[in-house]
Amino acid sequence: MIVWRSHLTYCSFCAEMNQELENNLFINKIKPVIQKENRIIYDTNNWAIIPALGSFVPGYLLFVTKEHYISIGDCPEGYYMELELLVKTFRKILTDLFKIPVIAFEHGAV
Repeated sequence: MIVWRSHLTYCSFCAEMNQELENNLFINKIKPVIQKENRIIYDTNNWAIIPALGSFVPGYLLFVTKEHYISIGDCPEGYYMELELLVKTFRKILTDLFKIPVIAFEHGAV
């Protein structure tokens, strides 16, 4: 099991990455339904890629930092190259799979 540090215990993503029960929406609501240990489909040193709960469209993915940051702009500079490569790779995968353009956007607080 990978243990990711959480700076804020009320963040449901941090709770999910750390398998914390109290604030973990995935463990409390979703795991019993889908019967999977986690919803991480790919991860790197700094990022985890997970399908969004209640996705708007098929293929809707979240790129979540393993450490808690309020937005991509708050991440250390070293995270950006890794994220750019992930976005480029998954944009290609999703475009090939769904045959439509892919939109990427930030939904952080800032």
